[in-house]
Amino acid sequence: MDNQLPLDLILNIIDQIPSSIAKFRDLKLQGSSFFQKTGESELHREIITGGNKSFIQIPSNFRLEISREGFHKVIRAFCRHYSPFESGRTSSTSDEEFWPKCMDKRHLLECLHFSLVRERNHLKVTKNCTKPMPTAKELEKAGIRFESGEWDISEVKFSGKVLKIPAVVLDQKLEIVGRNLIAFERSNCRETEWPMTRFLQLMNELIDDSTDARVLVKFGVLRWGGSKRERFINNLREDVGYPAVHSAYPAIDEALKEMKEYYWKRSGFIARNLPFLLVVSSLAMAGLALTVMRVMKKKG
Repeated sequence: MDNQLPLDLILNIIDQIPSSIAKFRDLKLQGSSFFQKTGESELHREIITGGNKSFIQIPSNFRLEISREGFHKVIRAFCRHYSPFESGRTSSTSDEEFWPKCMDKRHLLECLHFSLVRERNHLKVTKNCTKPMPTAKELEKAGIRFESGEWDISEVKFSGKVLKIPAVVLDQKLEIVGRNLIAFERSNCRETEWPMTRFLQLMNELIDDSTDARVLVKFGVLRWGGSKRERFINNLREDVGYPAVHSAYPAIDEALKEMKEYYWKRSGFIARNLPFLLVVSSLAMAGLALTVMRVMKKKG
């Protein structure tokens, strides 16, 4: 967290590189006469003039491909590489319009955090739904499916019995990047603007055991990148824990509210009607068995 180079410093260096190269080439053209006048050492002369001992060589056709105006492309490459979410989509118009917005951030880690949520929903602080969050296997049993998103946390949505979540790869990179993002949120953002913390808390709620993990893997929401599953999940729980009374990022809880209501309403219906459903199922099985027996007797 403490070794983040400010973007302003990086951009200033980029601005100065062309003029520095031009000065270097001018010195090289002047040759050793420059050093005879200034009294510089033989080593400096060899470096600049390109002698046998030279270790600085700049091709005559060298051209810096990075500029201040196009630096948002560097930010995009950085964020895509270190993003905790798996994206297989190519750039779109909205994607190209998004990255220049990162240019006013302080450093690359802040750019990465900003890219976690493309669509900013400014919701008032609300208490979490009092009903507990079901695990992945419980949701699947209730007829709720999962769908993997490909961009960011703003894709957490529930519609038509489908819970959409950005696909995440659980690997060593996520452990390192995730901890940095969590530390950034806790030291720089208000307690209701912690999207990464709340997303990882959601993963904690969904995954209670290996069966839950397999459900998410089956739907493509969870992808393993080489880490031991149990160790990673335990570390995740230690880092972020579970949701508090007030949401760390209300937009996620607003998206989950409808899903929770659907789940508990359906679970209540099944609980109330379970005896009736068991009787109906038993009668249906008995009727099927009698039909099979009659058919077999006729054939006999």
